[in-house]
Amino acid sequence: MDFGSHTVTVTGRLVEITFRGELETAMVVRLMTYVHDLFVIAGSLQVFCDARLSPVPSGPVRKILGEQLARCRIHSMAVVLETAMGAAVVHLVHRATQLLHGRAEPLKCFAAEDQARRWLADELQKRPVPVPK
Repeated sequence: MDFGSHTVTVTGRLVEITFRGELETAMVVRLMTYVHDLFVIAGSLQVFCDARLSPVPSGPVRKILGEQLARCRIHSMAVVLETAMGAAVVHLVHRATQLLHGRAEPLKCFAAEDQARRWLADELQKRPVPVPK
């Protein structure tokens, strides 16, 4: 599904989010509502996020991303970024979400897509994604 220049696709139990360009508040709310609805239907899912073509989001957008992701039952999440600053922001948002909601889903940042996908596959081998009954 397209959200301006950003996309969300679902393949089996994997949600793939690709951000291209600026992340605007209204669009992020719409995109994350859609992602949350996927989790409501499917339960726990893996997430692959490609943010290489987006700048570090603004504070309000980071807040929305953290709040919305906290509502999802993420099995494991891999984020592909080009900058250490972007990775630091992702880890800060993730850590704040963990502290506020008492959950610790595995999240890891990568510079290369193949490394991110390999890590997700390894996480799936360690802990299969639960399928709702």
